[in-house]
Amino acid sequence: MSTTTLFSPYRICPIGAHIDHQGGAVLGRTIKLGTTLEYHALDSKEIRITSDQFGKANFLIGDLDKNHWARYAQAAARVLNPKRGMKAHVTGSLIGAGLSSSASVGLAYLKALADVNDIELTSKELVHLDFELEYNELGLQNGLLDPMSIIYGRKNALLFMDVVTGSVSPIIDPPSSDSVWIVAYSGVSRELTKSGFNVRVAECHEAAASFKAGRGNWATFRGKFSRRRKCHCLRICAGGRSTFSAKWNVSVWAGRFGRSLMRCDSGS
Repeated sequence: MSTTTLFSPYRICPIGAHIDHQGGAVLGRTIKLGTTLEYHALDSKEIRITSDQFGKANFLIGDLDKNHWARYAQAAARVLNPKRGMKAHVTGSLIGAGLSSSASVGLAYLKALADVNDIELTSKELVHLDFELEYNELGLQNGLLDPMSIIYGRKNALLFMDVVTGSVSPIIDPPSSDSVWIVAYSGVSRELTKSGFNVRVAECHEAAASFKAGRGNWATFRGKFSRRRKCHCLRICAGGRSTFSAKWNVSVWAGRFGRSLMRCDSGS
């Protein structure tokens, strides 16, 4: 039986962390690193996954163990609900390094399962299936930044994305540009589903809602949230569309909180 190979890239996010789930505009860009998946169909509902890093996993479509390394494959099968399973080998570097390896591998599984079941998916459907995979199945309160960046990413271009309308506008690199993007890995990995990501999302929603209702002030944030959390909250209030009052704008925030924002930016 012939084996198919697909590649699902990682992404970087110059601007937009914790803004996409608030309805704001974001910037994203794919890179050359990512997930490679080699697979072929099985005439059963079984899925067999092997990984150089994690070993082997066998399960049936519909199974889900949120603590297992193969949970993204399991969640992909649950949201797609295909009739046939597959045998696959997955590889990827810098897992859990902040490059959205989770969305990358989730989309790889979705594409492979769709392929072996002759299911045609649009780019928009893939984005929302990956969102459903992480949000509904794995409990991560994420936005659309990661899957949109990966699905619509193109060579030599930054993406300007509106997560409300779903529009994507590429910003092509200048032909004579000698600039480069540098990704520095600290050596410390993390998994979003096991980190404090959902706590930060909840704090951002609470902060934005407070300002929208006219109850927010700097003293409130100073007493309630940590310095790093305040940085996230202020970014959301300045960038989030759905919860950000029209009477506030970036220049107002820069004049009122500019010094604190710069301290947060340089230290987070």
